[in-house]
Amino acid sequence: MKISPEQIDQSLPAKINTKEAVGLVEEKQEETDSILPPRCDDDAANKRIDKVLDMDYIVDNLKVFSYSVKELIRSFARLVIELEDKIPFYDTIISDDVGGRLVSLFLKRVIDKKKAELNEKSTSVFFIASGRKDGRKNNEVINNFIIENKKIFGRVLVVTEYIETGFSIKSIADKLEEQNIEFDIAALSISPDNNYLDSSDPDSNIDHDLWRYLKKKLKYGGMGYVGYSFSKRSPLGIKKDDNINVHPIKNKEINQSSINMARRDIEFLADEISKLILEKK
Repeated sequence: MKISPEQIDQSLPAKINTKEAVGLVEEKQEETDSILPPRCDDDAANKRIDKVLDMDYIVDNLKVFSYSVKELIRSFARLVIELEDKIPFYDTIISDDVGGRLVSLFLKRVIDKKKAELNEKSTSVFFIASGRKDGRKNNEVINNFIIENKKIFGRVLVVTEYIETGFSIKSIADKLEEQNIEFDIAALSISPDNNYLDSSDPDSNIDHDLWRYLKKKLKYGGMGYVGYSFSKRSPLGIKKDDNINVHPIKNKEINQSSINMARRDIEFLADEISKLILEKK
């Protein structure tokens, strides 16, 4: 992630020579970049997306996802590219919280298409309701769910729509590690806020050790709020129960036809973007 000129100006002392300024900027950029998970080459990934996907065709055929749509498509496509090498090996998807539902359904369809091509068994998916205010009780029910199902999980992909601080996703990761379950984490996007990603900022809210841990596990589609906006504007059809249950419940306030259209869009998007990793017939 590149630092803006405004951020650079704010980071420099009032009096400083050019050589010192360059050194501070480079150091600041290195510290910021060191927290982010490694990625495929940006130019190569974008060229591949532009070559394989007909962006205008995809945009024209989406019925529900009409906001920042090209950025959204690229974030989904980039996430698939980042996960490509491991996609055939995931046995289970665990969808983190309500907002991760459509991203999880997207990835399940992409993964299952690749598995079908390899004559392998399709992926299981579980939706859990994490991120509650009553953290201790919620952690207990999620921990019990993982213990009860660990024998059937195999290799797990934990999916969420958006990561800002990383605290919520790390809670699930800890429970999987405690049960010696192999897993990775996938997010549609992560926060662009330097207050979270800049280790040189003394007022930063980020837990740097946490992000260094996530760096080893996390693959993400885009930088920015596209994942957050996607979940907030999409008709998800589920919500957290008032009681502390491990799974979300149906949201009866959302019109079923809107839910069906969103699912149709996510299936169409998965079918188009999966062309990035499927063998040409």
